[in-house]
Amino acid sequence: MLMVGLCLAGQPTMVEAAGVEESLRLAQCLLLQVLMSIGTLVLEMLLVYRTWYNVRQGHVGSYPCCYPTPTKAAWYMLIPLYNLYWQFIIFGELPAAAAGTQSSFRLPRLLFRIYPVWGVAITIWNLPLVGESILPADMGGVAIVLTYANWVMFLVVMGYMTCFNRSLCKACA
Repeated sequence: MLMVGLCLAGQPTMVEAAGVEESLRLAQCLLLQVLMSIGTLVLEMLLVYRTWYNVRQGHVGSYPCCYPTPTKAAWYMLIPLYNLYWQFIIFGELPAAAAGTQSSFRLPRLLFRIYPVWGVAITIWNLPLVGESILPADMGGVAIVLTYANWVMFLVVMGYMTCFNRSLCKACA
């Protein structure tokens, strides 16, 4: 969400510098990027909520108070700048919390430690691009590779969370 706001803030300079057709093309790309960012955020919030809910329901023994509640895990991701810190909590603690459940599926600890660091690094990498052309072809080869790598990392993490949720639901049934 931080990147969406920063991209929107830099757009008036883009319209002044380009022609009408170019401005329209860039505005369409911006709209697509904003919609994809919002869709990704909603999907991530739903999976985070569901995963922490299943961890809480399937936890053997008492649920430790150091783990976040499912509602906090999802909604604290919407607080600007705090969400950068909060991702380290919810994704860093998830493999340890999942190990205390009835599920035989284990989440890879290293992947869930790297995921928030990767997200913050991509955000910092993209800050100089704010207000510039947002087309992937105009950003250069490194930016394209990092963008695709970011999507692959997101899909892998969300895939692990989905598999964990399914295995826990089968174990509880």
